[in-house]
Amino acid sequence: MEPTESLVEGIGDELLWTFLSLFVILLLSVWYLFCTDSRRTENVHPEQEEVVERVREQLRDNQQQQEEEEANEDYDPDNAELPQCPVCLGPITYLAETNCGHRFCAQCILMYWRTDRWPRACRCPVCRREVNILLTLPQLETNERYRDLTNEIRDYNSRMSGEWRPLMSYIYDIPTLLRYLLRDLFSVHGLICIHRLHILAVLVLLLLYLFIPFDLLPESAIGLIGLIDDGLVLLTVIIYVTLLYRSYVTNRAIN
Repeated sequence: MEPTESLVEGIGDELLWTFLSLFVILLLSVWYLFCTDSRRTENVHPEQEEVVERVREQLRDNQQQQEEEEANEDYDPDNAELPQCPVCLGPITYLAETNCGHRFCAQCILMYWRTDRWPRACRCPVCRREVNILLTLPQLETNERYRDLTNEIRDYNSRMSGEWRPLMSYIYDIPTLLRYLLRDLFSVHGLICIHRLHILAVLVLLLLYLFIPFDLLPESAIGLIGLIDDGLVLLTVIIYVTLLYRSYVTNRAIN
């Protein structure tokens, strides 16, 4: 009985289907990053409720709050209902998103930081993960109305950029940073040309490595270990490009 031919010469059908399944999972993960409902209501972590309540009291006494509520009529970048800020419990004005993916008013999270752990990095009011970077939208950063808040966010990012973090922290940050990276990569207001070329070059090299038949550890020779090798390369490159994006945001803050 003649052996059946594989779909791709030199690679077993089992390995090929496994690789295709991983690729589909990756595509679904990227789709999930962009389609997750950002308008969900977040609840403050019980251990942070006392600090958040102090911030709310300060916000109620802050005259700038009225100006931001009026400015909110101008701010609707996605033409969708604005999510609720877990701190002030109102619609978000000047969105600032933490590396853990929770969204706040920029003024609220900055005031929370000064109330809680200044000058160290604050912990997210929702999940208590350390906030080592605050992300916002480019079109807001160029708005003169929010110049002071933009400068404060950039100052925060520059202060926290040099702190040591474990490897798992970089992995946990991938979903949020990758979402902002892909958004800025194909946005007119996003990355400058040299950073676009750098990141695109890395992604093209990654695709070439994954799809060309020549491999450092070929699946046809060593089977599953070859697939694990590809997975590790994929993870390493994703961490690297998110680090490039983090460096871009930090350098933008310093400059």
